[in-house]
Amino acid sequence: MLAYNAMVPATIRKKVLGGEGDTSELSRLTIPVLFSQGTDDGIIAPAMSRYGVAAVPGATLSLYEGVGHAPFYESAERFDRELAAFVRTCTP
Repeated sequence: MLAYNAMVPATIRKKVLGGEGDTSELSRLTIPVLFSQGTDDGIIAPAMSRYGVAAVPGATLSLYEGVGHAPFYESAERFDRELAAFVRTCTP
């Protein structure tokens, strides 16, 4: 988990963690986006995913009630099922 988190550019990490910055690039995304987040996430507020869904055209939000920062781990079966279904909608 450390490796893929370290791959996120510092400017993006700052924005995700609530820092200042221009987020207009989100509205220019033309790829399918799925925001998956636990409602009990203590690192990134669920409001950030709601913001992302509002900013990214056609984005999808999946909130996991009672789950923290790692829905892919804490609710793996549901996460895998939803991610697979999302990917199927993205491929011809």
